[in-house]
Amino acid sequence: MRVAYLTILGAALALPGCGGSTRELRLTLTPAAEMNDARSCYVLARSIDGKAFSTESYDDVAGKAMAPDDSVLSAVAVLPGVKQVLTMPVPQKGRVAIYALFKQPEDEAWRLLLPEEVPEEVEIRLDRSQMCWTSDSAPKGAAALCRQRSERR
Repeated sequence: MRVAYLTILGAALALPGCGGSTRELRLTLTPAAEMNDARSCYVLARSIDGKAFSTESYDDVAGKAMAPDDSVLSAVAVLPGVKQVLTMPVPQKGRVAIYALFKQPEDEAWRLLLPEEVPEEVEIRLDRSQMCWTSDSAPKGAAALCRQRSERR
């Protein structure tokens, strides 16, 4: 009887949403002292469809910082110069998008769509009005793009 119980318990824990099988993303945010003109900034992580990511506006996302919906995986206020490490579940459907709600964002550098196969760890630097992916898991060209933007200043 005890063996049957342990077998059933083990099977239940292997089901999605029933135990230790959920993948997690470790997100490290490293803000510069001059981030957002030395003011705090909200950073959101959301589960989103890739097509919806390309059409949503800054205002659409900013509204979710104050009134999060089911798509929001994490929402934090980031202080200039204060590093934060967040851990969140990787959604089973959709992709993970990261948004930094700067006072005056630079181009599209206020948002970032992670690849379909989400890495275990992502490191992001937050500069004055942009964010960029700095970890080794960044897609080809992402870190270089980050450096190029910084060099223009």
